[in-house]
Amino acid sequence: MNSATSMKQGKVVTSGAVYTLFSNLSSRIGQPFDKEQPLKDLLTNITVEDGKVSFDKLTTRLGNIGELELGGFYSFSGDLSGNGSILLSKEYSQKLVSQLGGTLGGLLTDRSVDRVKLPFPVGGTIDNPTISIDYQAVAKNLGENLLQDAGNLLDLLKKKDKK
Repeated sequence: MNSATSMKQGKVVTSGAVYTLFSNLSSRIGQPFDKEQPLKDLLTNITVEDGKVSFDKLTTRLGNIGELELGGFYSFSGDLSGNGSILLSKEYSQKLVSQLGGTLGGLLTDRSVDRVKLPFPVGGTIDNPTISIDYQAVAKNLGENLLQDAGNLLDLLKKKDKK
């Protein structure tokens, strides 16, 4: 069975590991997080096959936090597996970058990072899901992007000097 699903607006009531993930993220940047969050423009394709309900690229806007993307499955036996990411809003991104501190935070004080994407794996079971954000990987990714941007800028400057 296959289905395409869309919902213009709704709400989700978070709890357990999902609430902890987003609550910790929000408190890290000094923002409140309500258990009940509005959803906007939810889209996904759903497949039910071989004892699993799979969805690919479930996308939605999660309150003021940003855009959520999630793919994976849950099985009739209760197992969960998938990967997701949240593309933080500009406000959340800027606050998170300022919280990173150290050299990276100092380099990004000019707000050169527009929006930060936070990947997270999902696993466990329906009754005991596991979900977490690896902030060290996020900082490393931001640093690599910054170095790439600096390299591109140097290349551009070299081309202008040759003209």
